[in-house]
Amino acid sequence: MRDSKFELWRIIAMFLIILSHISIWGTGTVRNFHTMIFQPYGEIGTDIFVMISGYFLCKQRPTIEKTFFRVSRIWLRTIFYSWLILLIFVVFKISKLNIWNILSALLPVSFNEYWFITDFILLMILVPVLNQVLIHLSPRQIIASIIVLVFISGVMPLYVGFTPFGGYLNIGIMIASYMFAGYTRIYLKDFSIWLFISVFLLGLSIQYISIYFFKNQMVTYGALPYVSAAALFPIIVRSKSFFSPIINRLAMSVFATYLITTHPLVVPVLWGNLMFRAEAHFNLVIAGILSALLLLIVTVAIDQIYLIIERKFGGLKLCSVLSSKLARFIESN
Repeated sequence: MRDSKFELWRIIAMFLIILSHISIWGTGTVRNFHTMIFQPYGEIGTDIFVMISGYFLCKQRPTIEKTFFRVSRIWLRTIFYSWLILLIFVVFKISKLNIWNILSALLPVSFNEYWFITDFILLMILVPVLNQVLIHLSPRQIIASIIVLVFISGVMPLYVGFTPFGGYLNIGIMIASYMFAGYTRIYLKDFSIWLFISVFLLGLSIQYISIYFFKNQMVTYGALPYVSAAALFPIIVRSKSFFSPIINRLAMSVFATYLITTHPLVVPVLWGNLMFRAEAHFNLVIAGILSALLLLIVTVAIDQIYLIIERKFGGLKLCSVLSSKLARFIESN
């Protein structure tokens, strides 16, 4: 039985991601402190989302079959929404498509249509290895590894322009988030909540100061939001547990919120045409929060239908059969 406090924060994390996309895509050509007010929350939400998954997975000993089953479910849902959106755009001729649009929609994971999904799938594949790392490293070694990962993937790409993991949105921060979640669950027992709140607020404040005085939006990626998320996560862990079947059910669908609202075909239509423009709204904060909430509600409702389809038409069985066959093939060689 899943603790609903984590599932509620999974929903909140996705809400924060949608809020940040309003500042990135939904405010037109105006780029100032007013329009960028939500941008720091995207990476914080992403890191919290990964930490929650890591907290539950870090003490498991996943078999090859379980790993493939988890990956195949993510892959299947990604393909479902990517193909459905492509079909809608083709049938209703919503926008002009090129060969890259079509190929990336047909093969969304292979063509990195969603950076987060591709990296998250890679992270899920690495879970057995990461869990062994958490077991065999000392607490200090884990913290040292996290610091190195955050520097390489959260500092170097922003200020040096180089990282072995790719650009400023990369799997390195995801691995660091996963490892910190494991460290929190296994080793972090006693800490000052007020200290962690202070670190969270400090990381967020530095981002806002950089945006306001230096018009630097790159600080909303990488190390600073990671520090804020890492300070917030132990507080989430220590908060009071509760159980709500409704929250747990809704949390299962927030993954689809990302798949629908960040699809490359959807972005220019949703954020460029249908969503509000910053110039047209006196109070961007209220308009942004209400818009993000509306998007979350609509996309979660859509995905509740998908979950019914997945169960009724054998999606889970298909994932189970494929993962079982892949596991047997690998283990037999």
